Amino acid sequence: MMSRRKPDPLETVVRFVCGALAGALVGFWIGVRLDLSGFLAMLGITMVFCMVFAVCAVRYGDGFWYSLLK
Repeated sequence: MMSRRKPDPLETVVRFVCGALAGALVGFWIGVRLDLSGFLAMLGITMVFCMVFAVCAVRYGDGFWYSLLK
């Protein structure tokens, strides 16, 4: 049985930041596509995607990115 290694702290930070940036871009794009005119609505959608992408990138690592780009 093969065990997964635990990522070091720097790798965790890099995964979190990359996930957050990708999530912010996707959230902003979806907000524009939904034609949201309010600042708080746009900020809310963007922040939700930002956090979901960041947490998934840290938790699932490369598997998250592979499944996202599949």
